[in-house]
Amino acid sequence: MGFNVEFRDKDSSVVDWAQLDKEVCELWKVEPNSEHWAKHPGAAIDNNWHEFLGRAVMLIRAYKETGTFLPSDLLQGLCSYGCLYPTLGAVDKYKYEIQLILYWIRKEYKIIVTPMVEKRKIVFFTGAGMSRESGLPTFRGKGGMWNKIDYERVATLKSWYGRQRKDVKERRQVMLDFFNPLRRAILEHEPNDGHRIIAALENDFEVTVITQNGDDYHTRAGSSNVLYLHGEALKNASSANPSLFYPIDRSNPDIHLGDKAPDGSQLRPYVIYFDEDIDSELWRQAMKATKEADWFVVVGSTMLVYPAAALLAAIPDSCHLVVIDPQDVELPDECYHGYTYIQEKASEGLFHFIEMLAKYERSKKFLENYLRYGRTTPGID
Repeated sequence: MGFNVEFRDKDSSVVDWAQLDKEVCELWKVEPNSEHWAKHPGAAIDNNWHEFLGRAVMLIRAYKETGTFLPSDLLQGLCSYGCLYPTLGAVDKYKYEIQLILYWIRKEYKIIVTPMVEKRKIVFFTGAGMSRESGLPTFRGKGGMWNKIDYERVATLKSWYGRQRKDVKERRQVMLDFFNPLRRAILEHEPNDGHRIIAALENDFEVTVITQNGDDYHTRAGSSNVLYLHGEALKNASSANPSLFYPIDRSNPDIHLGDKAPDGSQLRPYVIYFDEDIDSELWRQAMKATKEADWFVVVGSTMLVYPAAALLAAIPDSCHLVVIDPQDVELPDECYHGYTYIQEKASEGLFHFIEMLAKYERSKKFLENYLRYGRTTPGID
């Protein structure tokens, strides 16, 4: 972790480095130019010494002027923030105070210091409930399509590639009659506020979307890092080599029997059927993002489909797990992680999640950035 540093007047001579050196050495009870400092003040501005020096002095002064005792762990966190000490344990605890210190540096010494803070990582794991507000159906749970339709006839690998060749056309026609209307519905509808909120969070966080959905609404809403675990319904694939995909004609999106891929085989949807393997590289990326997550947010998924549901078992202990769903949910048996349950539909639940983030960030301004998506009243103090 480092800093971008610039002088407000573009002239480092406005900083009295000798005086700063004297003051900080008095505070730390060390001799000037001692081995505690990597370089003498006034050296190249990519060195952390003068950032630490200015912040330390300002921290002391700010606490003296407010009459508040200087906590030793705050000072330790400040030192570590300048990369001079090994631990960063106190940094998150004192985000507000550190911002105050940076303000003092800017005001008193005309140095603009911008922390190059690594963005915290949020993983959104989304299911069909994410797109329900856009007008698409769900598949599992109350009112789900699999309660009305035999998925083994319309969405399994063996139905498309079954060994009994005598009825292969009939079976594939049944599957296409199920799939084509879904593809048309995706094209006819739009992303909802929930999709747009997730995309907007990329301004403040490192966001990965792992979706079980075949629609393109996350991408259409602006998310830049989307892992489509179960394929993409707005692409076609080769039956002979399902990993090969092709763009569709959006004005005429249906697949018909006899439509051929460039390799001569029947076109099929570029989706993962039941009993079909998830792309190994996508799975590796999904698992990596999960293991590195600071927040893991499940939106609109029953979490019953494997192996995708197995990601929950890989969430690190330090990660905040949030589940957003209007229906009762139950974590897979392999997941023993505590979680926050927001019993709301996707977009409303994501507004509540933003409020949680705003409290965590201790920032009303952060929350206000997202009110344009429909909420008009902040929900934090």
